[in-house]
Amino acid sequence: MRLATISVLIVLSNLALGQGRPAVSVSISTPTPAIQQGTPIRLNISVLNRSNHTVQIFGPTDGKAEASNGVQVTNAEGQKLPWIGHRRGFSSRKMVAVEPGKSVDDFLTLTNDFDLTKPGQYTVVVRHEMFQPDATPPEKPGYFVESNSLTITVTD
Repeated sequence: MRLATISVLIVLSNLALGQGRPAVSVSISTPTPAIQQGTPIRLNISVLNRSNHTVQIFGPTDGKAEASNGVQVTNAEGQKLPWIGHRRGFSSRKMVAVEPGKSVDDFLTLTNDFDLTKPGQYTVVVRHEMFQPDATPPEKPGYFVESNSLTITVTD
């Protein structure tokens, strides 16, 4: 609860300072939006610096993007799928500087973290954790930037 309250306060303070939009945008994609059950699903994550200054972000992790991104998958009924993957801790994250207009790309294997063996449509959203310049994770939280939503179809 405290983490959510602090994150909301940070976002509100950014809005009050005229920083209505986050310095970065997050987009997700997959090379295979329709797959057969049992096939690994690669989720590409791109974090773009939209600001006019260099920003510090977590990543890339060379295929372990769940270390700095919260991933949510819902089925066609809107039910969240439980996480079945191994949570990677802060030790697998690293900070990188991203120049204005540049992006950092990473990926994860969605089927390592969620049970996508049942045929159907699934919706994926990623929340990228942003670093607070004056904080040392995990003692002080940052804030999160949400990606686009992506629909994946699993077939028999």
